[in-house]
Amino acid sequence: MRAYGWSEDGVSVVGSEAAVIEELAERVLAGEALRALAADLNGRGVLTVSGRGWSPQVIRRVLVNPRVAGRRRGVDGRVVRSEVEAILAVSTWRKLVGVLEDPERQRFAPKGRSGQRLVGSGGVRCGRCGRSMHYLSAAGRPDYVCSVNAGGCGLTIVARSVEPRVEAGVLARLADAGWRAGLAAAVNESPAALTERIEGLEQRKRELVEDFVTLGLSREQVQVGTVRADEELEAARRELEAARALNALPEPSVRDVARWWDEAPISARREVVGIVLDHVTVAPKKAKRVRSDPVQDRLTFFWR
Repeated sequence: MRAYGWSEDGVSVVGSEAAVIEELAERVLAGEALRALAADLNGRGVLTVSGRGWSPQVIRRVLVNPRVAGRRRGVDGRVVRSEVEAILAVSTWRKLVGVLEDPERQRFAPKGRSGQRLVGSGGVRCGRCGRSMHYLSAAGRPDYVCSVNAGGCGLTIVARSVEPRVEAGVLARLADAGWRAGLAAAVNESPAALTERIEGLEQRKRELVEDFVTLGLSREQVQVGTVRADEELEAARRELEAARALNALPEPSVRDVARWWDEAPISARREVVGIVLDHVTVAPKKAKRVRSDPVQDRLTFFWR
């Protein structure tokens, strides 16, 4: 049976299958889990050469095989050139091997749930012009877009390249006892006390408006007081989010955190992401020198 990606002669590439391998390489290097990739291919009706569906194991075997880079293993085990037409650059293949054979990868299996946005408004920023990127969906594929209509530069990135990496980074921090201790130290009050403080600040803002009318406060005095109250409100609300999240989280273990994440509603996951992640910056795509263009180097995460 021929290898997926190559014709019956075993040397020349089948274009449509090579495109699938390139896509898989890009998505793996962007942080997506093999399980999610297999489900996506099967859902799209993409079959293996045997006519069967894909599994994580099959995807892994395809991507770590030196054949995809036009290489083979010699009798001494070393990787050498072969006559097979390459689909991926050698550097890309080596990155894939590093990722897929890394035991740490198995600590978490980010599912990259299609259509479930994790990063809140303003959480994804353009690395070219600095503006916030908008989450837009066209033809069933959500993208983050630096909208030209909103004064942006038009930079885009597929959302599925961002969300699984966010998920993996958040889970790693939730399972880290040191990070959790730092979060607990940052929360100085109980949720009930913080809620009471927030209500008091909101009442102060209302009283400023009343005092403007009844006591003749100047507009400048009202504005200064409102700005201060808003700053304190923002800090208190963030601390309340952290307190609630901390109370809801399980013990910092890989198994418990992964189970909690899978069972938590999307609203709870988004709230936790907002606590853990400040923002992610998307750099412009580099000029293509090889067929595959992984996005991993385009993303810079700013964790809290």
